[in-house]
Amino acid sequence: MITIEEIDNSEDTRYTSNIGEEFSDMSYQINIYSRDLSTMPATEAVRYLGNEVNKVLGEDLKMVRESNPAIVPLPSDNTILQYSIRYSCVFDIIRNIIYKD
Repeated sequence: MITIEEIDNSEDTRYTSNIGEEFSDMSYQINIYSRDLSTMPATEAVRYLGNEVNKVLGEDLKMVRESNPAIVPLPSDNTILQYSIRYSCVFDIIRNIIYKD
C-alpha cells in the first residue's frame, strides 16, 4: 500500500508579485507499507516501491527528496514495514511547471 500526504502547500513569498500568488511551496510525504511476499521479503518490496516512486517524483517531475528513507515496523503490526520518503518543490501555478526548491 502507498499513501501520499500533502504536508505543505503555501505561497512561496520569495516570488510574490503584484498579481498575487504565482508560486507555491509544496511538500509530500510518501508512505509505503508491505508485509513479506511470496516473491520477496518486505524490506525488498518497500525499497522496490520506493525506487518506483522516486522514478516518478524525483526523476520525471524533478522534485527534491528531502529525507533519507527510513524503514520501520508499523507500531500496530510489526509484520508490516513502513518506508517513508519526503519530496518538495516549488510549483509555478501560472505556467504549471515544477521547479526544484
